[in-house]
Amino acid sequence: TRVLLQYVFRLKPNIVKEMEALRLKTGTRHPTVGVHIRHGDLSLRFEYGEKAGTRAYQNRPFFDVATYFEHVKDAVETGKIPMPKTVYVASDSTLVKQAVEVEKLDAFWNGGYDDDAKEGDAEEDGGEESTGEDPLTNFVLLDRYRSKHGAHTSATLMALPHSVKEQLSKDSKRDRALRFRKMLQEAIEDIWMLSKCDYFFGTGSSHFTALATYLR
Repeated sequence: TRVLLQYVFRLKPNIVKEMEALRLKTGTRHPTVGVHIRHGDLSLRFEYGEKAGTRAYQNRPFFDVATYFEHVKDAVETGKIPMPKTVYVASDSTLVKQAVEVEKLDAFWNGGYDDDAKEGDAEEDGGEESTGEDPLTNFVLLDRYRSKHGAHTSATLMALPHSVKEQLSKDSKRDRALRFRKMLQEAIEDIWMLSKCDYFFGTGSSHFTALATYLR
């Protein structure tokens, strides 16, 4: 399966150059940890009937954003992986941007001390600038098309609650086509970036995670 998918997912040389340029632009440093946070349509709930209000995909687990980062930190603390210099986050979650900003403030990623402590150390050293890399770990989260109902479902109008599908269907066919093209391009970029990470944490029930894993 891995060999077949790697063959099918071959990118044209010019696309590979664009991907390499994107990775360089993000300032990615090794070791790199990739994290795929799958939300989107996994959070969809039934609108009518006796199941109204319950999550539609009960057979597929749903984890909050913080849970993914906890697993990464646990792997570092138990010596399974080294402290990453870069954490690349790919997600369809509308909550991920705020969650990443909160995670950045965790002293764990800054060598175990917070910004106030670092400022105090600088003053004691006569205010000289540190020659080390600061912060120790940087997070990369690219600007993406995200919808609380799922990027791919919102772009294609597949498997959506009736009220949402009715609302999105009012958009012109051209707008929906452009949205789908943007979603597809961004998905390919994220899969490629995740496949190049040294370590990877994803969502086991997600085909997106599976593909990124097989391409590694």
